[in-house]
Amino acid sequence: METKNRKVLILLCLLLPAVSYAQGTSARLDSLFKSVAAKDMFNGNVLVAQQGKILYRKSFGYADLERKKLNNVNTGFQLASLSKVFTAIAVLQLYEQGKLRLDETFRTYIPKFPYQEITIRQLLSHTSGLSDQDLAAAFTAFENTTGRRPITTTWWQSWRPPM
Repeated sequence: METKNRKVLILLCLLLPAVSYAQGTSARLDSLFKSVAAKDMFNGNVLVAQQGKILYRKSFGYADLERKKLNNVNTGFQLASLSKVFTAIAVLQLYEQGKLRLDETFRTYIPKFPYQEITIRQLLSHTSGLSDQDLAAAFTAFENTTGRRPITTTWWQSWRPPM
């Protein structure tokens, strides 16, 4: 990412709370995001909520530039390792609510998970010893248990490690 784009993104992250609280209107948020998107410095979806109430929701830019397919609220994005932070926060919120214990095995919640001894704490701290190459079986177990395909399953099944 270019330095200029990084600075704009950081600025947006810092200003967004001030804008949403100080002005409190979707029109002001819309003006902010439209101006940044018009300068080709933002491409994605925005959702601003406060206490469970959606204050602003809009999509900007293209999901597929070549085909001129616009982003929409259902557009999926490759977040790479950023999703780890969101997952960790969600898991720790469940821990704070007393809905899970960090030292329980993952199999407590997903019984078909193929690794019996791995705990939630180990997964969160990347100390389980689980290799990336071992995850295909875990994705299959997830799908069999929940009836849903993990978002990364398609990517994972087509990925081949470099030789």
